[in-house]
Amino acid sequence: MLTKMEILALSLANNQNSHYQLNQPFWWLHYRVDPKTYLADLVTQGYLTITKDPLIVLPHYTVAQLKTFLRFEGLKISGRKADLVRRINQQCEPRLIGQTFSLQFYQVTELGAQILRQNSYLRIIHNHYAPGIIDYKQAGLIKLPHSGLSERETIMQLLVAADEQAADTGYWSRRYLVAHLTFQNNYEWRRYGSALSGLLQSIAIELAGLSMAQPNFNLEQLLRQHDVLDYRLTYYKIEDYYVVVLKQLMTEFNLTLPDILANFSQLRKQLRLPFQLFSDQEMDQIIGYSLAGDELQLQHLYGQAQQNWNKKMGQ
Repeated sequence: MLTKMEILALSLANNQNSHYQLNQPFWWLHYRVDPKTYLADLVTQGYLTITKDPLIVLPHYTVAQLKTFLRFEGLKISGRKADLVRRINQQCEPRLIGQTFSLQFYQVTELGAQILRQNSYLRIIHNHYAPGIIDYKQAGLIKLPHSGLSERETIMQLLVAADEQAADTGYWSRRYLVAHLTFQNNYEWRRYGSALSGLLQSIAIELAGLSMAQPNFNLEQLLRQHDVLDYRLTYYKIEDYYVVVLKQLMTEFNLTLPDILANFSQLRKQLRLPFQLFSDQEMDQIIGYSLAGDELQLQHLYGQAQQNWNKKMGQ
């Protein structure tokens, strides 16, 4: 019976050049395993094979290379790449094809394909790996189904579970990362409503001063740092990338600043922030100034907030 990591190796090797190797430092760092013998073992056990099948090999060559071969053989060179591959496979001698196109590739066997279908979650998690959030331990904790879920369903189940766990323990830096991953993944999947929610949650946690807060985070110690809200240095402002994407979403869906702020207010209440570096009104102003690119107003607002905190802390 294969381990999770061996099944993942099987998935990664499929359709790769036979010289393909698993990156040992990466696997040890992330998964604490040494995959050195995995591929050879998978071949020996019948889950993986090395093939010279032209239908597998030829698509890995360029159109120019395929046309050159066809031209030498006096055959038509017109059509798409798939047409060229089919023409070579059907009209040329296998021996000549093998001599000219000498690459070999790993290919899963039917037994290997069956194992991959039963464990599709492994590759999805690997592709989106985030320690403590999207990983195999988390998948085991929430009893994530090994197959049958789409990529989005798999990732969102893990993100929701990680956010609930972080909320229970006051792990705000993890909640921030979950919000960012929710935004990032949904943006890539073109789920723009969910992407906007994740983006605004990320901004709320940043402006609250909680984006790096571990459980039992010492807020008083943070506030005693004189430059915590120095606009040139602070972590607690909206990242340029967030501003760019927020502008894109507003343009794409004809959203106004009041629309964004209404959504932001609702999400901020849902988060139940235990602490805020900035008041609700100041947060709204920061979003408005950031979207307008008004650096002077932002510097003034941050400077005033720093002075107010210094007075509160008796500095």
